[in-house]
Amino acid sequence: MRIALVFCTIDDVFQRYPAGVFSLFESNPPLGLAAIGTIAKERHHAVRIFDPLLHHQDMEALLADILSFAPDLVGFACTSLNVAHSLACARILKDRYHKLVCAGGIHVTLCQEELQRQQVFDFLIIGEGEEVFRDVLCTLEQGRPLSSLHRQGFRSCGDPAPSGTAVLSTVNQPLIDRSLMDLRAYKNRGALLDEQPCYSLFSSRGCPFHCKFCSKPAYFKQYRERSIDHVLAEIHQLVDDEGAKAISFREDNFTVHPKRLEAFCRRMMEDFDGMLPWECESRAELPKTLLELMYRAGCRGIWCGVETVVPRWSRWIAKGLERKTVERFYHDCQEVGIRTGALFLFGFPEQTEEELEEDISFAQHLPTVFSAFQCLAMFPGSLLSDYYAEHPERCAPVTADTALALLPGKTAEEMIALERRINERIRSNRLDYHD
Repeated sequence: MRIALVFCTIDDVFQRYPAGVFSLFESNPPLGLAAIGTIAKERHHAVRIFDPLLHHQDMEALLADILSFAPDLVGFACTSLNVAHSLACARILKDRYHKLVCAGGIHVTLCQEELQRQQVFDFLIIGEGEEVFRDVLCTLEQGRPLSSLHRQGFRSCGDPAPSGTAVLSTVNQPLIDRSLMDLRAYKNRGALLDEQPCYSLFSSRGCPFHCKFCSKPAYFKQYRERSIDHVLAEIHQLVDDEGAKAISFREDNFTVHPKRLEAFCRRMMEDFDGMLPWECESRAELPKTLLELMYRAGCRGIWCGVETVVPRWSRWIAKGLERKTVERFYHDCQEVGIRTGALFLFGFPEQTEEELEEDISFAQHLPTVFSAFQCLAMFPGSLLSDYYAEHPERCAPVTADTALALLPGKTAEEMIALERRINERIRSNRLDYHD
């Protein structure tokens, strides 16, 4: 079979809100689609990944590109910010060109009933897709109808029963075949590192924390780590085959388990003498001794979501970080030699000007390479959804599935304008990141 995998451009909300951090989007290699594509390629199917953002394609150009590949199956990776374009593209391919179309991704998992009602996709993959997609391919290869496939995480068109969520039996999946992507066409740079190319990967899946603004599905709370041998094999592949000069770990929290982190650092020192720079995301609460070990292992950048240091709002979003802990963490990083970044949220219900100013002042005094403020946004799956459903006047829909939180008396446009002014104050506006 010939299989096209598509990551559609972000919906037009970003044309209406061009100034905010919320609207900034950089095209990164679509590793999720590449993982699915790797499964198909291992089964000897022809696979091509289509990324219209990378090539600045409109819908007409994207459709022409997909059709020139003559696919038998077209799969879409859907987020809450590209689902409208994904549906539009899939509908044309199905209705006009009679292609078999499917979808997976976080939005599909969170909103399968809504997508099922659209009656566009021939089947949906709910949850983690590699093993489900392998079963789909096996079914098609055997000439059996997809309606004969009954398993967790698969839902065919017209099936009235919701599907359960697929969770991988192991996160040590086949190493991603990056030849499926036009890898060198991407910017391939880290958030905090100077070395290029800087290639990204995931060493774990899920997050054990329960921040209320998070929009991940329930299965994402099952934190699972790849083996260190498996991670190192991918790093060596990136260095040897792709010429990587640095590594960026893309998962939400790379530093969950200190023992594993220590073991990883020692392997990086053994294999690369600590000379391969890498960056990661973490909670802002690591001890200095661990930061020193990370530095010796090549860590040169850590990005954290601080969100807020105002106690009542930190409790409200269940972040659980104390101001003194955060302050000590960033100063320890500075002393060790690790660059840092920090993300803050604003727009909490009844947040006062004094409380917002407290967070801004705190951000200004942190020794970060850059910090940024982002207006609180609601996505499907967020634990804050119930609150805003009860208080609709405190948010403004910006797409069918997403909304921005509003401070009293402000519109969505005014919130984005405020976001920009704050970021200009702390000199953290990253518009150059998208040149």
